[in-house]
Amino acid sequence: MAIFHQNFLEYISEIYSPTKSLFFENLMNDPVLVLAEYFINDEPKKQSSYTFHNKMIQSAKYNYEQKGILGVIDTYFSGHIVNPFVDKELERKIFVLKKGMKALPATKAVIVFKGFGNDLTEDQMKLVYSSYGLSNWQKKKYQHVDFMDINRRVEGLAYLLDQPISNLTDSQYGNINELYLGIRAYNLASEGERVKQIPKGIEKSLFYYYLDNVYKYGMLGLFGKNKSAFRQSRIIRLHFAKFNSLSLWGIHFCIVKTQDSGIEPKPLRKLERHGGFKSCEKNDIEGSSCKQPALYVGMP
Repeated sequence: MAIFHQNFLEYISEIYSPTKSLFFENLMNDPVLVLAEYFINDEPKKQSSYTFHNKMIQSAKYNYEQKGILGVIDTYFSGHIVNPFVDKELERKIFVLKKGMKALPATKAVIVFKGFGNDLTEDQMKLVYSSYGLSNWQKKKYQHVDFMDINRRVEGLAYLLDQPISNLTDSQYGNINELYLGIRAYNLASEGERVKQIPKGIEKSLFYYYLDNVYKYGMLGLFGKNKSAFRQSRIIRLHFAKFNSLSLWGIHFCIVKTQDSGIEPKPLRKLERHGGFKSCEKNDIEGSSCKQPALYVGMP
């Protein structure tokens, strides 16, 4: 999966804002596609409120000639799509913990992971949260947006942008550009002429699939969803655990690793009041009649 660069997160937040149209039928609600219009279309300013300085337009035009619409995207974001400042294992642990404890603020999560020996800042934690749509401000304002779906598309886009053109096959960027030009032509054509704009090398059903995605996501709709780099863990509350001095912010919980075949703990670690961890034995939890809940997070 992907951690968004701050600039890219701002782009996502703007174009999917509830105050904007939820659809991109005219392709002018996405500034990346508007930038492409500046050297494809003579008068894009009449269709959109987005404007760009001449240096960016010329750079985008040059990169478009090299890599098609991928070059325009690369120019707009200056190559800054993702910001992988943590490895996938830590990223996944942050995601799973936040999913299991939805009210856990970034400030407290920083303390938790410091106990694992990971020094993250509050801003970094918030960036991970926001990349998956888990921040409180996103839950209130962006309920209509599937951030998990977006995240998987962004990962594939970031991979393509990171490759030098010599490493890309024609199908990796040529087909994307052909699809983009087909959707653009389809959008501009009159009702009776639209079907004629579908590129010959793309099946009609596949074309309409991506057309719907572009109408829903804008530029990101041109890219398929990458396979998830990690699966979501089981997050379940169990009521048979007993812990001594294990209250953190009024919540009793621990983080354990689980096997794929079940929830048998291996190994077990306790989270203490000040973010510290220590080993505890399996028999510390078995056979207890304590009713306090404990949060178990699978991390296979």
